[in-house]
Amino acid sequence: MPTEFELTRLQASLHGWQLSFFEELESTNDWAIQTYRDQPPLRPCLVVAQRQTRGRGRGLKTWQAPPGNLTCSFAFRLATDAVVSGNSSPLSWPARLAIVSGLSLSQSLNSFLPDVPSAIKWPNDVLIADRKVAGILIETPHPTGAGTEPDARLVVIGIGLNVNSSPAAATLEKQTAHALEPTCLAVECRQAIDLTEVLLTLAGRLEEWLAGTGLLSLPSGARAPAAISDSELLARYQQTLAWRGLQVVLQRGESQLTGTLLGVDEAGQLLIQAAGASPAAVAAGELRLARPDRRPVRQSPN
Repeated sequence: MPTEFELTRLQASLHGWQLSFFEELESTNDWAIQTYRDQPPLRPCLVVAQRQTRGRGRGLKTWQAPPGNLTCSFAFRLATDAVVSGNSSPLSWPARLAIVSGLSLSQSLNSFLPDVPSAIKWPNDVLIADRKVAGILIETPHPTGAGTEPDARLVVIGIGLNVNSSPAAATLEKQTAHALEPTCLAVECRQAIDLTEVLLTLAGRLEEWLAGTGLLSLPSGARAPAAISDSELLARYQQTLAWRGLQVVLQRGESQLTGTLLGVDEAGQLLIQAAGASPAAVAAGELRLARPDRRPVRQSPN
């Protein structure tokens, strides 16, 4: 199977996204922000790099992308109605955006996985059997002011997905003491994966979820997907959330919260219940298992 992108096939099959393809970029998110910060694209744009040399994660983390993997960014105008509806709902549009991005990526991966479904590690990673296969970086930069269009808000969803290889675990451990073991789709599926098919699947699923939740306005004449309510969105997310019912540690600066991961509340905040305490709702932090030995033992392929 092709482990590099087939440009002709992408151009012929990407209907909802305008493709910007590069053999090499430092960062697809950086390119999208530099290009569209003040004038978000009239048509949703997909930025793809065959090789990314300075990928970014949350905070000061970097994203390692060996050859044969997916590094891309989806850039689009936030639907005006999304901000209005977010004011009347406990689930804000940034929270809805994070949930939709994770669900779209997880469901896309599941269409390739033969056995164990993927799970979302709050807030922005996707796991297969507790091994990290993908990360998401969402950015909504404020315009600089020059030439800015009224009510135009840029959203950039950056995705790094280990498709046919994964970085060495030792490299990741240099960034954080609690780095998860990496994996890739090819290892989990026991065969090389068609990189172009993965991207096409993801692009279609993300467009469907963004439009269904009112975050993305489709062009006139386009078939609108069924609307997805906040309650349905949260229920899907709860089902996909990693480590529910397990003891976890949430690191927030110098402080830690240890307790049972219950799920998320109606605002999309993580719910953790410490022993003898009421559930605490948290909106930011670094999550890890309190007992790493609870992770599944790696099985060798048959």
